[in-house]
Amino acid sequence: LLPDSRFVGIDLAPSQIDAARADGRDLANLRFEAIDVRDVPADWGAFDYIICHGVYSWVPTDARRAILDVCARHLAPNGIAYVSYNALPGWHARGLIRSMLLRAAGSGDPVDRITRAREFLALAATGSAENLPLSPWLQSEIAMLGRLSDRYLYFEHLVPDNDAFHFSDFVADARRAGLDYLTDAEFSSTNGAHLPDAGRLALARTADPIAAQQLLDQLTLRHFRRSLLVRAGTPIASAPIAERVDEMFAWFRDQEAHEIVIDDDTDVAIDADGSLRVTTDDPIGVLTEWEIANGDRAGEKVGDLLARLRTSVPGDDVGPRIRNWILARFAE
Repeated sequence: LLPDSRFVGIDLAPSQIDAARADGRDLANLRFEAIDVRDVPADWGAFDYIICHGVYSWVPTDARRAILDVCARHLAPNGIAYVSYNALPGWHARGLIRSMLLRAAGSGDPVDRITRAREFLALAATGSAENLPLSPWLQSEIAMLGRLSDRYLYFEHLVPDNDAFHFSDFVADARRAGLDYLTDAEFSSTNGAHLPDAGRLALARTADPIAAQQLLDQLTLRHFRRSLLVRAGTPIASAPIAERVDEMFAWFRDQEAHEIVIDDDTDVAIDADGSLRVTTDDPIGVLTEWEIANGDRAGEKVGDLLARLRTSVPGDDVGPRIRNWILARFAE
């Protein structure tokens, strides 16, 4: 696993660290430490990537500051930090469910609290008024929680700390720590491509990119973000650079039949067994999706994919055409 790289994982719970050490005992470049993020020492050096998923919203204010400070202090000059958090205004709605579950669960043993919360969800699923404006949404949330684990239910809705943030407030806190916002890990969620015309026009007229993202969250009622941060002053391109796609990895994620659209007039289907059904005059999207679907499930560099496709697609512009197609899919 990337033998020339080193990985350090931390957790406040020693049991989690013991489990991680057991899972990674055969890998010499992994290191796990049971430590509070507020106590990370300054001599740990620089990291190309720092990942903090499912923590930021669920810890006290001083721990959130420490997360951002660790990112600012330990990111390499071109490093990227990933921080996920519950976002407003969308999480206001989920906060309603959290409020009800906290009251229903009461205090005491976590297992007993989970049991009482589950009992309330069962009652709400069958006993709630059906003619309320929020009823369809409430039932969908109850169904989702029914599919998720007790661990998720507890740490999302029953722990003391769970705060959501407006995007612009999160960015302001990151800037105070010496960080800048790059984009979100789910890149397609940052462009508003699926908004109605009036929404896309309003975004286009918002010159400040942070203000535009805040507006987008309001128009989409966003409830979760996976933000990428860099050290303050790092040059940031205003748009994706096509040539850099060559260094990215691509893989076919779906296991069931996968529907794709090459353009407004062309539908393509790739079944789980790799069989392809398509009628189109443009081979670019079809061949690219086909090669990804039949390539290495662990991923392949786009540059290597391009080298193979050049033998199948005529013309000198095949590279730029495929890069642009991948960028368009990336932004969907």
